[in-house]
Amino acid sequence: MTSLKYWLWLTTRTELSLDGMYRTLQYFGTPEAAYFAPDEEYNRLPTLKPVAKASLRDKSMERPDKILADCDRLGVRICAIQDADYPERLRQIPQPPPVLYVRGKAIHFDDEVAIAMAGTRNCSDYGRRMAAKLAAEIAENGGLVVTGVVPGCDYAAATGALRVGGPVVCVLAGGVDIPFDGHSADLYRRVLENGALVSELPPGREPKGRNFPQRNRILTGLCVGTLCVEGSRTSGVMLVAKNALEQNRDVFVVPTGADRPEGAGILDLLKEGAAPVTSGREVLEGYATRYPQRLHTLLGERAEKTAKLPASKASAPKQRETPRQKCRCYNDTLQMRERKKE
Repeated sequence: MTSLKYWLWLTTRTELSLDGMYRTLQYFGTPEAAYFAPDEEYNRLPTLKPVAKASLRDKSMERPDKILADCDRLGVRICAIQDADYPERLRQIPQPPPVLYVRGKAIHFDDEVAIAMAGTRNCSDYGRRMAAKLAAEIAENGGLVVTGVVPGCDYAAATGALRVGGPVVCVLAGGVDIPFDGHSADLYRRVLENGALVSELPPGREPKGRNFPQRNRILTGLCVGTLCVEGSRTSGVMLVAKNALEQNRDVFVVPTGADRPEGAGILDLLKEGAAPVTSGREVLEGYATRYPQRLHTLLGERAEKTAKLPASKASAPKQRETPRQKCRCYNDTLQMRERKKE
């Protein structure tokens, strides 16, 4: 608990960016060392702005103590990056969240076939139906749906998985105790019964638009693959896909009509190599041998189908590119577009 208080102290320095936190940790080694450092030692961090250094000189533990009290009252678990139960998948991404706040059931992400689901809030009826359908099928077949709570595709995915009794994890852009809007309070309650709410922000923090890019890296970082349902070229869904590829995750897309503006970004992803899927089972098939305990039903069906094939075909199954291999050029494409804008 003592060590945790110093992590909370570091992560609540309001003038210290995530990059600044990691620069501080790189220099001092631990939050404790940063806390007990003499004032002049902070001057040896030339990359930090004066306001950030002033923030480090503030040794008040009032905020960490309040967070600990709030978490105890709300039943929120705090997981620091040094802890053994911190998800290893998330630990491997660039600049992972130093602290996670988890409310609900304990989820061992590294053992789960976790699939991030993302889509625009301005989705069509088709997008809403497909998000709910695929989420339900992923949950029914042993996968874990990880999504958000924003109205639209996220909300549809969460409710679709919950409808079939599957566990759901919602990654938030605010505190785990603050509903996104008037409609999400009931969703929070239902998720807590079967899954968990996760955030890198402490209880009491309002969800803000500027927090979503940071949240997205957690959404994809916890998962083995990301499924994009609907999104325009300027949608946040494209940023989610970019995060997934930068983290070396598989990317799937739900095909949509060429005349749908809310699907233009999805079509771009499809052209650039993302794997098209129309069912949750298609999303999970490639992970069956890696997670046999979770996907034993799919694995059994595959073995049954193989047994019925002629010996020549059964012994040499066709090898298909993974979504990750197909999308290997996507980051380069995005970077080219960004350079053109400049």
